[in-house]
Amino acid sequence: MDHENNIIDVTEAAENDVFTVNEYVALDYGLAGLFTLLCLLTIGTSGFPAGIFSLFAAVYFLYKGVVNREVLCVDCNGIYQNKKLVTNWQNFAEAFVTQLYSDRQISDNFVLIIRYYKEGITGNFRMTIPLTNTQNKSEEEILDAIKRFYQLWQGKVLSLKQTQQLEQINLPIH
Repeated sequence: MDHENNIIDVTEAAENDVFTVNEYVALDYGLAGLFTLLCLLTIGTSGFPAGIFSLFAAVYFLYKGVVNREVLCVDCNGIYQNKKLVTNWQNFAEAFVTQLYSDRQISDNFVLIIRYYKEGITGNFRMTIPLTNTQNKSEEEILDAIKRFYQLWQGKVLSLKQTQQLEQINLPIH
């Protein structure tokens, strides 16, 4: 394992490894506390109607922190969003991160694009998964995990094909 870059070598991946992306709970709780403080200060100075928006934001971030949902999961079977399979590795085509630009938005708007195929249907599909600033993994870590598990799957398929070829010519397999 390369500890400097936090990159895991493909050979270190095992079948029971799972890479998950969750909400960054400490940040959600911190934002909930900040908006609660802002709400109390606003109510104290300007009255309740002005502080209600901060209260809604505080409740929203508190909810995100408590729920701590799994946003993305990558394992030896494929890629999942919100615990629902997006694609398995056999139908996987590519994945990349890009930024969507908008005149109305001042913050980053990074998304993970996954291209994949569906059996029996011509053409490919695209799934766009938003990557927020409150998630506990970076864009680079997500792409590294996808690459690692895809390469692990490719190695298994190649090994299986080689084993089947050896069985067809009746060579002993060790």
